[in-house]
Parts: sequence; structure tokens; C-alpha cells
Amino acid sequence: YGHGNAEYIVGVFTSVLILAATIFLVAESIRIIFMGEHIIPHWAALGAAVVSVFANEVIFRFNACASKHMNSPAMEMQGKHHRADAISSFAVVIALVAGMMGYHFLDPIVAIFEAIHLTYLSIELLYHGGCGLVDRAIKESDIALIRQVVSDMPDVDRVHGVKTRQIGRRVWVDLHVSLPLHKTMQEVAGISDVIRQGIHDRIDHVGNINIVCE
Repeated sequence: YGHGNAEYIVGVFTSVLILAATIFLVAESIRIIFMGEHIIPHWAALGAAVVSVFANEVIFRFNACASKHMNSPAMEMQGKHHRADAISSFAVVIALVAGMMGYHFLDPIVAIFEAIHLTYLSIELLYHGGCGLVDRAIKESDIALIRQVVSDMPDVDRVHGVKTRQIGRRVWVDLHVSLPLHKTMQEVAGISDVIRQGIHDRIDHVGNINIVCE
């Protein structure tokens, strides 16, 4: 209970770190602009930046695939982080090439634009992490599908309410259904099992299903 929220905590922590690094990057870039400090970049730095672009893009694609398969918010956020690193490294390549050509003023300017990009990313990660920590519901289409699956079952008279929560990798479902009055407790228990199995068959990554029958 609640342990799945650790994935969202990781996302919030990551976004705070990115935001802190972004603030430092902006401050340092502004200082360089006003101080007029320029360092001629080395070819080794350019090579490292190019390698970083491809490496981070590959890691992003692996993370994207894994997060989709595992339904892991932490993997998804980590993938976005690596995609941002790939974009940052590409921006570094542009700045380094410009510096080698004598356009040193582009270095801090590129850094500021990249800081804007990282700020947007950190806010996005913070928003999604925060939504997860307050038990965000799943997509409306999936909620409608759950309602339809349960309503189509022959022993279910009516579905009063469907509440869902995304807790880490798993989806928790709370149902309130009406059954025929003549059903015994044993029959109600059997119907509840059928409802659970029907939801598991149609919705991926379902964890706990709580059913209230009346």
C-alpha cells in the first residue's frame, strides 16, 4: 500500500535537481557574458559531446521501451531526462563548433536557451510526479472501458461508481455495483471474482480491485 508512490518521489527529486542545476547554469552564463571570458574549446570536448548525444539518445529509447512495457513512471521520467541530456549535448556541440570558429559569444547564449529547455523539463517532471503522489486517475477511456466491462456482465444490474488510482506501476480500481437481491453471499463472492478477472483481461497493469456489492 503506497509503496508504488516511491517512483513518483524519484521523479520529483530528479526534477528538483534539474531545476537547481538550471539556476546555476543561467547564473554562470550571465556571469560569462558580462565578464567577457572566452576559452577556446578543445577537440576532445567536441568528441565527448558527440558521443554523449548518441549515448543518451540510445538510453532514452531503451528507457522509453521499458517504461511502456513495465508501466513505470520512474523509467518514463528517467527516459525524458536522458532525452534532455541528448538535446543538451547537441546544443553543446553547436556551441563548441561555434567557439572553434571564433563565435565565442554563442556559448553562453546557447547555455541560456538550454537552461530554458531544462526549466520546462523540470516543471513537467515535477507536475507529473506531484499528480502521481495525489493519486491521479487513469485515462477516461480506460475508466469507460472498465465501466463497460462490468456493466456487460449478466449478473450486474448497475455500476454506481468507478474510481481509479495510478500508484506507481499499478492501477487500483474501486467499484460500487448493484446485484440481484436474491443472490447469496457465496454467489456474490463468485461474481466479484468474475468482475476482477474481466477487468484484468481488458486493462493492463491492474493491481488491487476493491468491489462493494449491494
